[in-house]
Amino acid sequence: MTDIASATLAQWQHYSGSVNQRPARFSVDLGVAAIAPLARYPFVMQVKIGSERAATGGLEAAAHTGAPVRLQNQLLEALTAGDRGRFVGRCTTDNSCYIYFYVAHQRDSRARIAAVTTAWPERPCENTVAVEPTWKTYFSFLQPSLEFVRHFRNRKTCHALQESGDSLLTPRPISHRMCFATAEARTKYEYAGRKFGFQRIATSVLPNTRLPYHIVLMRSDTPEAAEIDGITAALTWLAVEFSGQYLSWTSPLIVESGFADSADIQRKFASR
Repeated sequence: MTDIASATLAQWQHYSGSVNQRPARFSVDLGVAAIAPLARYPFVMQVKIGSERAATGGLEAAAHTGAPVRLQNQLLEALTAGDRGRFVGRCTTDNSCYIYFYVAHQRDSRARIAAVTTAWPERPCENTVAVEPTWKTYFSFLQPSLEFVRHFRNRKTCHALQESGDSLLTPRPISHRMCFATAEARTKYEYAGRKFGFQRIATSVLPNTRLPYHIVLMRSDTPEAAEIDGITAALTWLAVEFSGQYLSWTSPLIVESGFADSADIQRKFASR
């Protein structure tokens, strides 16, 4: 059975923010951005679970004063098992927990929610559903800023390299992956990247995705934190200029004995 805990292990990120000028804590699946929106899930469903007790500052500890983990897990199972939907995020604010899904069928999903929440009469639960084929809630409300995502992913990859003995100070070929809505936008991005010394090493197409045209550019740089932040910031905003998205970077591991196997490094240190 899938549960809230295991769902947050792979490509999820947790961050603080605010909703209606109240402090909020978000959890969001960053990994789904590369394939969203998924046409088979055109409905966005928000499930609001009230808290039994008020929490200081409008936030709640989900396992204690907020929506209990068992209830969240039951909702997750009911709405996603059998490929019924996709759990994409959660927001905890103002003594309530809001859980977000994209689902295939709104009537069936509401019936499944009712079957779960009737067993929890002490918890006030509400749900709303709307047609949202563009996944606006996911991209506009749940997603953190581009700067936050970029900074988090850079630190994650740098830390992994350092843990394996890399000083991050030696220049090496660093690959960057981006994606675009059209082949024309991808080509224009490639030409713009060449002006800054980037060379194309691969292109690919992922059909049935929002940004199907992928490209990998490479340049020799050092992955030291401040430098890689500047490089990825420039590539990120350049991608935005062409209505695209910066995805990730990969680096060989360099220790005193030299380069590690590049295929292994891409599997181990790809920024996610």
